[in-house]
Amino acid sequence: MPAERIGGVLLAAGAGKRYGADKLAVVLNGETMLWRAAAAMLGAGLDPVVAVVAAGSDRPVPDRVRTVVNERSLEGVATSVRAGLTALQNTPEIAAAVIAPADQPWCGEPVYRRIVDTYRHSGRSVIVATFGGALRNPVLLAREQWGLAERIRGDIGLSAVVRGLSPLTVECGDVGSVTDIDTPGDLERARKAMSRPTTARRPGEERSQQVPDSE
Repeated sequence: MPAERIGGVLLAAGAGKRYGADKLAVVLNGETMLWRAAAAMLGAGLDPVVAVVAAGSDRPVPDRVRTVVNERSLEGVATSVRAGLTALQNTPEIAAAVIAPADQPWCGEPVYRRIVDTYRHSGRSVIVATFGGALRNPVLLAREQWGLAERIRGDIGLSAVVRGLSPLTVECGDVGSVTDIDTPGDLERARKAMSRPTTARRPGEERSQQVPDSE
């Protein structure tokens, strides 16, 4: 059973074109979306956690989170995946990494914990979260699978290669949601939903799309 460290890669370099502003600076329940996402990874025991941001970003992150600047962020999410995994390469005791976008405020600590626990008990090298049975984020890759990041380009994310590897899937719809925030309308719906205590973990709110290919 693997006992080595598991890192976290938070994809936070997206331009937010559909939102029209820096959506990761939006405050939900007193925390920016970026801070909230990073804190969830830390709370699940991921160590280290790297937040991949665009050049010029000044978004604050928790003290134990390392910021990695992706100078090529405009080329798409694939460059952020590679930048994050590259940042972990020189720490040999990191056996695996959990990779997720930062704009899914309800993909929280319980989801990450379930993925980590699944890895530690199974030892499988590729693990993908499902919500309502649909493959989504986060994705866990054991170190020996990090080379997969070299096979993706532009806004085609890990889903392009992960689906062909018969990954181990773990259902997380009962402990979280991957509803993301791409537009101001998404934000308004999120704020209304967060005002209802049980909504944040209602699996019925997930979108039907599969693993997102962009941040």
